[in-house]
Amino acid sequence: SWSASTKYTKDNILQSTMAVFYRELKSKMTMKELTELIGQAHEFEPENFKWSTPFGTGETDKIFAFVKGVQVFNDKFEISTTKQRKMSEISTRIACFLFCQFHRIELPEASWKADQALVVTKAVHLASNGLLKIALVRDWTVTTLNAMTVSQFLIQAVWENHLPLLQLPYFTQESALKYMEIVKKPTIRDFLNLSDEARSAALSHMNLSPEQVENMLKVARAYPDCNVLNIDFKILGQEEITPEGVITCLVKLKFSRLEDAMKLDLKKEAEKAKKEKIEIEQFAFDEDGNMVETNNSISSASLAKSDFALQPIHAPFYAMPRKPFWWVCLLSADLQNFICPPVLVKDLYDEKTVTMQFQTPPRPGQVQLRMMLRSDCLYGADLLLDTKFTIQKESKVQKVVESEWEISDTESEEESPFGSD
Repeated sequence: SWSASTKYTKDNILQSTMAVFYRELKSKMTMKELTELIGQAHEFEPENFKWSTPFGTGETDKIFAFVKGVQVFNDKFEISTTKQRKMSEISTRIACFLFCQFHRIELPEASWKADQALVVTKAVHLASNGLLKIALVRDWTVTTLNAMTVSQFLIQAVWENHLPLLQLPYFTQESALKYMEIVKKPTIRDFLNLSDEARSAALSHMNLSPEQVENMLKVARAYPDCNVLNIDFKILGQEEITPEGVITCLVKLKFSRLEDAMKLDLKKEAEKAKKEKIEIEQFAFDEDGNMVETNNSISSASLAKSDFALQPIHAPFYAMPRKPFWWVCLLSADLQNFICPPVLVKDLYDEKTVTMQFQTPPRPGQVQLRMMLRSDCLYGADLLLDTKFTIQKESKVQKVVESEWEISDTESEEESPFGSD
């Protein structure tokens, strides 16, 4: 209905919630501050949310007391009783449920578990389509990157001091740290790289059955992996990059299972990607002025090769099936500023070229940048790469070409090459 359409944004978030987010969001917010802000969303008001347990019955105090009493490895529940009294009942309950999600604390009541599952899925939506979008519009780098990370943490049920290994079955933070004492490396790639003997030794303290180890390996092998094969900077239609032009950055991505990615000769793949000639005709522009590939249709062969890309990721602590999306971010060398708005890639099944455009700096010289690849739902799968390009002084040939198109003030409109018919 018309009233419903004015009540919600096109991303299905209440307009009143977006007003709160616009007012409260700051340029440098931590992940803890962002999760507290999610708790202020009007989506969680009883008229908008199906709470299993009613408010005003002492139930929130029971939930709060339970969470305060739980011992969490290397962390603590940071809401004081004094602060809790000042918070609304709803935001207190949300803070408790999100803390339990981040720290994988099993709630004792079935009704609490049901509410937590709904709160977490709603929180992911609010972080990705509310907080993140506002931060992007305002070009706030720190808050944008932290909002992306909040989404990862909610879906994988991890927090800042946790290890990526927790995304594999049977690992807890304690067992992952004991594993680390032997292996010294925390990534899932490193886990797969171990010999069977070394892996057995590193996992011996966990007393796993052969079937459990095999299950762990199965999840690790199928873990999604995204690599950057090539980054190319150019001004379309020019041989060189010159000052104050519109530069196009082309990023070639490769998506595969981690097991397959580890067999790839990345150097060879990168060389092959560099040799591929990309023509301007391959691209069109969307309504926001961003370049999009026009010949990037997904072939059945590509889908067959990467059918796992259509499968949801392993996320047992998240109630909804989730396929991985990827943010491609081009940042200044100090990581303080986006050079152009990050691009969200939702259709990466095998290989894809992503394009971004920005203004070339006014002076010749070498420009150092960082390319960041971030998952919206995987923890520890991000990439950070150094990249650069050189701005040349404008060549004489370029100047001659430009002079042919100069229009003097005395030319009539009919003589101008851009004159109307």
